[in-house]
Formats: sequence, structure tokens, C-alpha cells
Amino acid sequence: MADTNTTPNRDVSGRGMDRKVDRSKTKMLIGIAAGVGVLVVAAFVWAIRPAPAGYYVVDAKRLQIAAAEQGVMDEFVGSLAQVTPAQTVRLDAVEGGRVEKILVDSGDTVKAGQPLLVLSNTDLQLQLITRETEVQGQINDLREKEIAIERDKLQFRQSIAQNKARLSTLERDLAANEKLFEAGAYPLNKIKSDREGVDLQKELLQIEQERQLKEASMMSSQLEKMRGNTDRLEANLDIARAALGALTVRAPVAGTLTGFNPELGQSLAKNSQLGQIDSVADLKLTLQVDEYYLARFSSGLTGEAQIGDQKYELKVGRVSAQVENGTFKADLHFVGKTPESLRRGQSFPVKIFISEPAPALMLPNGPFITATGGRWAFVVNADGTEAAKRDITIGRRNAGAVEVLNGLKPGERVVVSDYEGFQTAKALQIKNGTKKK
Repeated sequence: MADTNTTPNRDVSGRGMDRKVDRSKTKMLIGIAAGVGVLVVAAFVWAIRPAPAGYYVVDAKRLQIAAAEQGVMDEFVGSLAQVTPAQTVRLDAVEGGRVEKILVDSGDTVKAGQPLLVLSNTDLQLQLITRETEVQGQINDLREKEIAIERDKLQFRQSIAQNKARLSTLERDLAANEKLFEAGAYPLNKIKSDREGVDLQKELLQIEQERQLKEASMMSSQLEKMRGNTDRLEANLDIARAALGALTVRAPVAGTLTGFNPELGQSLAKNSQLGQIDSVADLKLTLQVDEYYLARFSSGLTGEAQIGDQKYELKVGRVSAQVENGTFKADLHFVGKTPESLRRGQSFPVKIFISEPAPALMLPNGPFITATGGRWAFVVNADGTEAAKRDITIGRRNAGAVEVLNGLKPGERVVVSDYEGFQTAKALQIKNGTKKK
């Protein structure tokens, strides 16, 4: 039986394996692979190598670097200022009492002298009645004293008149009797007695006049004291009436009433604060200023506010010396007419000029100023791989830039971002640093 398998014939002589190999190409591939391996190992060693002592390794992406450049320094304080009332008057209950009527609501616009609230106070009413009674009694006493003085004056005049009449009679009798005595028709002892009677009457008249002068002075003094007491009592009465009148709380000035929240039946203590009245027509801007400028920020400095598309001239008014949370307050007033579009609580960007523009070497006003106080900075080398700590001196500053007085040259680059985490390092090792272009 014939074999039906049709397996092809194979060449088993080995001739198919006698191809020539290009050894130079193989060596080149091996060299490239070895070089790549060396580079990878070198990069790994570079990445894991320890930083020198005092150095801090930081990624370049974390840093903000800027160059010191020559320019014109325009020193100003720039920030948002808030619209506030130019005048705010505190509203108090001068006298305490029970709330009987509430005539306005918080937020209402009120006029000067307008009644806002009515209180009741029984003690003040009783005090007024007592004062009125005291004053009336004192006035009655004063009138009685004045009547008595006038009556005494009449009696004094009458007494003086009688003494003068008595003296005139004695003097006429003496004159007649002296003529008789000279004629020898009137005895000596009688004429002496008549002369003594005239002298006595003169002395009595003088005594009466002196007595009346003293008594008139004393009565006048008593009358003045009584009038003084009456005036004081009437002044006390006026105070009592004013206190009673103060139970009707009135607006001291015109403006907008704010913080006014009394309740009917509520008992208010004396001098309780009821709210405040803010001026409506007269507004100002209030600016929070960094305490760095406290020594140089004063009343009279000029500035400008950007309100919409317009700029308005400003002048610094009152400057508070109290520092809170690193800032102090300053009032800004508009030079000329206040913009009509202003509303309380709005905020607008303002600039207050501290000094005149002048040439300066400048850096951006970055967070590093806060971290170092402007006494030093990390200065980047030309390769951008390291930054060394260097002492610098800064001068003027504004919202965007600071003036460098010493420690830097134009073109030198500085890390101006925050130094948190490496503030105590003496230098930085910057990963992926780039050369200066």
C-alpha cells in the first residue's frame, strides 16, 4: 500500500544559519543603553543627595522670583476705604424711666429736635412738685422780707424826721434864750441847760442815723441772701423741669436713626444708650492703614478716590493713634463737593500720597517683606539653582513696590514670595531652577 503523507523535504545541512552579523551596530546600541543608564543613575543620585548644612531644598514652582529694577517710586498708601457718616451722634436716655410711646423706627430720617421716645418717671414728677413748693415758699418769704424792709425804711425816715424837728425846736429856743441871757433876762444855769439839750439832740440824731445805716446794710445783706437762695431754688426747679422734659427723648441733630430698638413698657436706666444718629448729607471715607505708616501718616496729606470712572481729591482728617490688629484708622474728607452717589457702607479704592515721586531701585512688595521686616532677602544666583540670604535695607514702599536702599544691584533676582518653612535657612537649593534669560 502506497504512503499517502506529503511532508515537504527539510534542509538539514545547516546552510540557512550561516548569515553574517553586523557587530559595530550592536556595540553602538550597547553604548547608548549604558549611557542612558548612567544618566538615570546620576539623576537619581542628584535627586536623593542630601542638601549642604543650612540649606533648604525647595521646588522652583513654589517660589516667586523678581528682579530689582530702576524706576520711579511713587510712595502712597493704597487700599479700600469705606463710606461712613462724617458725624455720628450717640443717642442716650438722659433720664431713666418706663417706655410709654415709641414715635419712630430705626432707619428713619429724623430732624433736629424731633420727638423720638416718651418715658414716664414718677420720682421726677414728685421732685418737680417738691421743688415748685420750695421755690414758692422762698418767694413768699422774700416778698415778706422786702415788705418788712420797706416798712422799716419808713419808720427810720420818720424817726430821723422827728429827731431833726426836735433839734430845730431846741436850736430856736436856744437862740431866743441866748438873746434874753445877753440882756440879763435869762439865768446862766438855764442857758447852759439849753445848750446841753441841743448838743444831746445832735448826738442822738447822729446815733439814729448811724443805727439806721447799719440796719439798712444788714437788711440789704439778708435780702441778697434770700434772693440768692431763691435763685438757686429756681435753678433747681429749672433742672427738675428739664429732667422731666428729658423724658421726651428728642433727636439732637438731623440724620438717620440707627440701632434704635426700645420696647413699650421697657425700663431704661439713666444714660442708657438708645442708638445713634448718622449724618446723611455729610459723608467721609474711613481707611484702615498698616501700622508701618503710623509715624508718617498725618492730617493734611492728600490723595484720590476712584469712584466709578471719576477720580475725586481727598484730604486726610483725623488720624487715630490706636493700633488694632496691625492697623490704625484715618478719616478721609472730599475736597469740594461730596459725590451724590455715595451710600453708607460702600467701599472704594483710594490712594494717599506719602511723598513725591523719585527715582529708586525697586522690588515688588511681596510677602517676604512681612517675613523679614525688609531687613534681608534670599537673592538668587545666575543659574537659578540657589538663593543665599543677604542683608538689605528698604526705604519707601507702596502697595505694589518697595524701595531698596542697600544690598542689591539692578538686575539681581530675589525671592519675593512667602518664606514660610525656610525662614531660618541660610540659603535655598532650588529644584528645577532655570537660568536667567
